[in-house]
Amino acid sequence: MLSAYGDESHDEQSKRVFAVAGLLGRQEKWDELSVTWSERTHGIVFHAAECESDQGDFAQFSHAENLALYADLTRLIARTKLLGIGVAVDLPEFSSIFPKSSERSDQPYFLCFHDVVDELTGAAYLHVPQEKAKFTFDRNLEVEYNATYLYNYMAKQTEWVLHKYMDSEVGFASRAKVEIQVADLVARETFKHLDNQLGPKYRFPRQSILALARTGRFRFFYYGRDALLDMRREAEDLGKLRGAKMSEYTVWRTRNSFPDTFESRMKYLIVIGEMNKLTDRAADIAGVDGSGNIES
Repeated sequence: MLSAYGDESHDEQSKRVFAVAGLLGRQEKWDELSVTWSERTHGIVFHAAECESDQGDFAQFSHAENLALYADLTRLIARTKLLGIGVAVDLPEFSSIFPKSSERSDQPYFLCFHDVVDELTGAAYLHVPQEKAKFTFDRNLEVEYNATYLYNYMAKQTEWVLHKYMDSEVGFASRAKVEIQVADLVARETFKHLDNQLGPKYRFPRQSILALARTGRFRFFYYGRDALLDMRREAEDLGKLRGAKMSEYTVWRTRNSFPDTFESRMKYLIVIGEMNKLTDRAADIAGVDGSGNIES
């Protein structure tokens, strides 16, 4: 079993950029890092944003000392054999392209969460030997319930070849756990890079993210305008599937007395999948294509 830990990062008001990052490796490698990490932090619970801004537990140290700590911890991560992934979203573009989705402040979290789980599960699949990944994310009561539901949905997609490399349950832990602190630093680097690219004043890539990227074991993905437009086009194609109209969802929800919640929408995705698998199978038997036209 491989261990994966994840955390999130964003600007103060969650108006510019939202990011989630995760790291994957054998637990013994995590344990080795935990020892050196705790020695360097002197047991202080590390929070990347507070360290850089001299706040919280880091107010007692000089700015130079805090920056030195941040740099040293980044180097510790870079020296490990852990694999990492960071995903960030341009929030103004997300709101512009998906105006209804942006009404829910947690949607960018689930987008990034999904991609982190997907990528690290793929890494577990490619690992020699192949192993399952056990995921643990930072405790966040605002999203924990729905994140669990999304994770379970992914783990049950039997037609997805990677699903069997996900552990059956996702866990959540406090920031007191060193592994979550490590993920926090990588999440902040993911967030800061996109934030610095967007401005209002462009800034060159930080040395810390370059140190991670140069290892070849960390990858970063960013949802800017082009990527979000591609995603909207994919969503529009999915909207053509049988049962995918909002009116059909409303009828199903009303019939089952379900409220319009994230959980209900995830359940309905399963319904749509089943409906369209049945349609494809029936089409094969009847000798018709997906549009309902007789095949020659």
